[in-house]
Parts: sequence; C-alpha cells; structure tokens
Amino acid sequence: MPSQQSPRPSPAPADRNPWLPQAAVGLAAIVGGVALMGLPLDRSWGLAVNEGLGEWPAFWSFLTWSGLGVCGFLLLTACSATEPRRVAGMLVALVVGGLLVHTLKRSLQVERPLAVFGADHPVFQVIGEALHKGSMPSGHSATVWAVAGLLALREGAASWWRHAWWALASLQALSRIVVGAHWPSDVLVGSGIGLLLSVGVWHLG
Repeated sequence: MPSQQSPRPSPAPADRNPWLPQAAVGLAAIVGGVALMGLPLDRSWGLAVNEGLGEWPAFWSFLTWSGLGVCGFLLLTACSATEPRRVAGMLVALVVGGLLVHTLKRSLQVERPLAVFGADHPVFQVIGEALHKGSMPSGHSATVWAVAGLLALREGAASWWRHAWWALASLQALSRIVVGAHWPSDVLVGSGIGLLLSVGVWHLG
C-alpha cells in the first residue's frame, strides 16, 4: 500500500509577501515618530545621541554625506541592466519621496535642534552645516531607507547583504541626529516613508 505523503505546510504570510514586514515597520516608524514629535522625550533623546556619539565627527559627517551619494551608487550598481523597470521605478520613487518630504517640511515648519538649543548650548553640537528650519521629516532617512528596502527585497531573506543594507541605512539615519540636523521623530518618520516607498517600487517592478 503506497504511503501517503503529508501535505506541505503553506508558507507563512511573510514568505508569500516578503514586503509585508517592511510595510509594517514603515507604518510603525511613522506612527511612532508622529507620536514622539514635539515631546520632551524627543528632545532629551536627541540631545543624548548628539552628546554621546559626537566624539567621532569625521565618521558621522561622512555617513550623513553618504546618505545621498552612496545610495545612488548602490542603486545603480546593485540593480543590473536586466531590471531597467525597477531602476526607473526607484528613481521615480526618490523624486516622489523628495516632493513629499519637502511638502511636509514646508507645511509642518518644525524647528531644527540648533534653533531650539542655540549655538551656545553647553552640550549640543552641530557637525557640518548649521540648519534651523524644516526639520520634519528627515529627507536623508527617507532616501537611505527607500534604497535599502528595495535592495533588501531584491536580495531576499537568505542573503547576508540584506542585513548589510539595514545596518548601513540605520547608521546613516542615526547620523542625522548625531550631527545635530534632526530630532529622533524626524528620522523615524523619514525612515518610515522610505520603507513604504521601497514597498511601492517593489510592486511596480
């Protein structure tokens, strides 16, 4: 009598929809950032990060600068010529994301940390350009997480490169707080926007 094979277990929702965890994290980051915006905790966390990690200004300055340049390089080199639609979609997403970020900046008019703490603050420091307005959300964070999210989806869960993109995007987003350009809430909302953009591009591709 032939043995009956047990049915294969159906794949988990995250396996069928690899973009689902990224979308969930992106939404959670936006909700968390909006909830944190303007609270004393937002300022105290930002000041603690700025003070605690600001001992390596060259390192953080490079990371915050590379948030745009390196992302473009990774996008063009990691997405091969056989995927022109995905490359084009990512470029469109960056443009749309940029317009969305700058529209929110103009609408919300959130002051940057330097405008709140002042240049003579005993602890707070600015590394690089001195910015005063248009803090919410972080455009750098939106860009790095949009690119990292797309590359992670492209590589798949089994690739260690996926974790490398997450680590790089996390450091680049964190650098915006360390250099004194953004509040933690700005970075959370910007990162969430970037992750949602990556999911949208993945579906378009």
